[in-house]
Amino acid sequence: MSGSCTYCGRDFSAANPRTVEHLVPMARGGSRCDPENRGESCAECNAAKGTMTDEEFRAQLRNEAFFDHARPAIKPAMTDPVERTIAEALDRAGIEWVGDTDPRAKRLDFFLPIENVHIEVKRFHTDRTAEQMERSENIIVVVGLAAARAFARMITKRDDG
Repeated sequence: MSGSCTYCGRDFSAANPRTVEHLVPMARGGSRCDPENRGESCAECNAAKGTMTDEEFRAQLRNEAFFDHARPAIKPAMTDPVERTIAEALDRAGIEWVGDTDPRAKRLDFFLPIENVHIEVKRFHTDRTAEQMERSENIIVVVGLAAARAFARMITKRDDG
């Protein structure tokens, strides 16, 4: 067994525990017991991989401009006004987040690593929304600019009482 994550290369430790990685996820028909379907990864990479196959996740990592757990990914420029509303509110509230270019975001608009919550933002509901929601157990979906503005007010409101 190797002593480092097969994806990011970080050494396993108490702070970076080893996890069993299913190369073809069980949710996609992979075997739980077949040793040929098992690998090792850190918990962060395993969570970021989600239900992608090993091949799909490696392809995504190759497409990333930079993947390093020690430094956050560069936050994308927000051209969508609904996404920009949420991004600015998260920043004002001091909430750590990464965008959809970071593998931990699972191709969703935002990932809040401290809260382990994903946020998907839409101008309007589409058939694709349900598929995107399946990528995360903890997801907030914001549909429409009015909803984004209301959500932004909620996360930036301070309770001084």
